[in-house]
Amino acid sequence: MIANDLRILYQDEQILLVHKMPKIHVHPSRLSIGEVSLQDLLHQTGYDFAQCVHRLDRPSSGPVIFALRPELVAPLTLQFEQNLVRKTYLALVRGWLEKKTVAESPIDDQLGGLAKAAITHLEPTSRFLIDREIGLWKHMRLSQVRAQPQTGRRHQIRRHLKRMGHPIIGDFAHGDRHYNHSMMELLGACRLQLACVELAFIHPTTGAQIDVYDPIEHHEAWILNNPSFRKLMLS
Repeated sequence: MIANDLRILYQDEQILLVHKMPKIHVHPSRLSIGEVSLQDLLHQTGYDFAQCVHRLDRPSSGPVIFALRPELVAPLTLQFEQNLVRKTYLALVRGWLEKKTVAESPIDDQLGGLAKAAITHLEPTSRFLIDREIGLWKHMRLSQVRAQPQTGRRHQIRRHLKRMGHPIIGDFAHGDRHYNHSMMELLGACRLQLACVELAFIHPTTGAQIDVYDPIEHHEAWILNNPSFRKLMLS
């Protein structure tokens, strides 16, 4: 990703929302040594100060909020810490999720810490039958699921869906290796099929609610946007 690829979703004098592509870190860290982060790109583009206020997994895509003034970092971060930001994701998962549900199993930080309360609202929006044998099944079954995490635990959506028996396609940490490898054979690559498509939060200076949409059609790695894959859909 280069600076010219930046897609601005919202901007005023105080805050900036930018679309993050997959396989790029939000900000510099020990995990991104030798790589250019989204925050680095903003600085290269001419933003003297642009500080991200939340996370988005490296393989995921979607909007990221940056404070353009130092004094706005804390109030924006606090909204995420207090679970006041409405985040909406789409996930492509194994199997057919039959109905709207709420996942409430606790999640730890995978670093030895205690499990904490975690809540994810899940709703199937579409389901697909794919012309591809998988294991004992003649066809692959997939669901597109809308996920709204009420809390912000590590890999929360990914781990909740796995526990429900519907792991996300392209999730090589928590997913189904047979489905993932089958997708790689079909398409030559299989990135994590989890994308943030909406953020809603309170503007830190005006108090107005800001709703920012990042339509799934604009997400580079979304399999359902791939014409070759769509030809395999039976329903």
